[in-house]
Amino acid sequence: MALFSGLIYFIGYKLRAGETEWNELQVVDIMPVGERADLRGYTYASVYSPVNASYRLASDQPFSTLRGEFMRSAGGQEASKAVVRQQGNSFEAEIAVPVWTSQLYVNEWWRQGPSLLQCSVVSKGGDWEVAVDNRFDFKLSNLMLVLEDRVFSLGEIPRSQNKTFTFSKQTGEMLPGFVQNHSANFPQLVSQRQNAFGYREQISITDVPRSLVAASFISRNQANLNNRQQNYGYNTAITPPGFELSEWSGVAMLFLFAWAPGSTLTKPLNQFSARRGERDSLFRLAVPVQH
Repeated sequence: MALFSGLIYFIGYKLRAGETEWNELQVVDIMPVGERADLRGYTYASVYSPVNASYRLASDQPFSTLRGEFMRSAGGQEASKAVVRQQGNSFEAEIAVPVWTSQLYVNEWWRQGPSLLQCSVVSKGGDWEVAVDNRFDFKLSNLMLVLEDRVFSLGEIPRSQNKTFTFSKQTGEMLPGFVQNHSANFPQLVSQRQNAFGYREQISITDVPRSLVAASFISRNQANLNNRQQNYGYNTAITPPGFELSEWSGVAMLFLFAWAPGSTLTKPLNQFSARRGERDSLFRLAVPVQH
């Protein structure tokens, strides 16, 4: 019996599902103040564990905190199993992750630094002229603008370079339709995360940059989402304060979104080694429009 039990344990250990995985997705708002900027970041961090284990997290940002994901079963409250120790304005944490599951945490942080992304826009008759200055030491791709209720795709800009784009005001995609197209599966995706062990994923987000832009204006599609979400037990999209930009979309503002695959502004939160992982960022910048 002891030999049989040992053999079963050995086989289960060898066949355990995968390796420890850590992923970070940052959404960073850049708010210029002269040559410097206030940086407000949302770091969405996910850990997959092949065993029952606890993992240490920590932040070196001057103002930083941690919470679990909002849970629809808890009325929009976070329901994580984490011990968070606030140290001054930052934190250390220990999170518990059950075997073969993935846990999501959100690190909200703030700091000041150089203004590494700058943009200006000028109206020229039937065209827009937009100048983008990338002062980061990495390439920015999937550049997108939201301007006068339209979404424009600009392509990419190499690191430490500036570029000027000129395009017609009548091109692009209307913002409400864009948000609807790229947020239609959000309710199902949220519902999938709460399914029991053994559930096979049916849908996923394939275009992360565009989906993040849609999430930034999610209330523009709220009526349609409400109708779809009734089938999933909840009827509102919950976003942290300041994340949603719809209330500003009607004023004379340009919103620039820039995707930085494989790059982030902060050190990794994980204080443990992970065999697999990915770290990406989306930068958001709002500037006034000159007519």
